[in-house]
Amino acid sequence: MSSLRERVLPMAVGLGSCIMLALIDHFSSVPAFAIVSAGWLAILIVLFLRLEHRGGLAPTLPILIGTWLAALSILTISEWRLVTVGILAIAGVSTGYLMRIHGRVPSPSEWPVWRRVLMMLLVFDTYALVTALFAVYLFFPAIPFWFLALVGSLLMSASALFIWQLYGYQRSNQVALPLCIVALASAECIWAIHFLPFEYGTFGLILSWLWYLMQLFLRWHMSPADVVWQKQRWFLLINLAFMVSILIFYIRWV
Repeated sequence: MSSLRERVLPMAVGLGSCIMLALIDHFSSVPAFAIVSAGWLAILIVLFLRLEHRGGLAPTLPILIGTWLAALSILTISEWRLVTVGILAIAGVSTGYLMRIHGRVPSPSEWPVWRRVLMMLLVFDTYALVTALFAVYLFFPAIPFWFLALVGSLLMSASALFIWQLYGYQRSNQVALPLCIVALASAECIWAIHFLPFEYGTFGLILSWLWYLMQLFLRWHMSPADVVWQKQRWFLLINLAFMVSILIFYIRWV
């Protein structure tokens, strides 16, 4: 019975997430958005809390909440049907996957796969939520931008902390200073970049890309081997070429 529940419940959760997002997209009204999004999130949280916890290594519940909010954010601000379909698929697969692994202790061969998937979800969540913050700034200019920058820096710091925890960096004396660096640097980047003439999707892409590199190098710095700069030469060159390509071919300078 337990094994049957472990197979069926993730599928039901994933399918339910797709249906809820489809309902929100179909009705496109504030009451429907509030009731369906908050109601389904509450159901997901209750399901996660009621499941037997067996000492799992991954912070699945915070990632679940972030992924649901990220899917709602992209669904709300996107006007492309292909993006909507993609968000439905991502939300369904990711919530079902998180339900499947919640509380489980992975085997040594499973853990690297779990860790990469969860890290990609955190990167996606960071991009989507930061993009949503810039959409709020553009659509609701009365909201003080310093408040949005503060919220963005806290979100990016939390995502970095969760990623570092996946890689075993959990001691407060180990992550406190890098976390402060991420928070301050993220706030500075958010404040500086909002003066550029970009749309919110571009803001989110550039900021999440810079944040990813920052948390990655700080994680390497916390490792016993530190950052081996010579080994990262091609990595840095590829990322530099990627950013130049984005600036030239993707961004519309308006």
